[in-house]
Amino acid sequence: MKKLLEQVQNIAKAEFDGHYTIMQFTTNVRVGFRTPFDREDIENVKAFSTLRQALEYAVVAKPKFY
Repeated sequence: MKKLLEQVQNIAKAEFDGHYTIMQFTTNVRVGFRTPFDREDIENVKAFSTLRQALEYAVVAKPKFY
């Protein structure tokens, strides 16, 4: 999992001014680049049941909070 987090950090530094957000909720985890501003931003990023799944998705899809 450490390697996945490092990959997310590297993508954030290279493409998003270093900004990424990890959100843990009662029923899901979301990882996206940039900073969410409202509930709609959060809902637009795909939810996963584990942090590993969310990080793997972030590395491939590079979801963005707008």
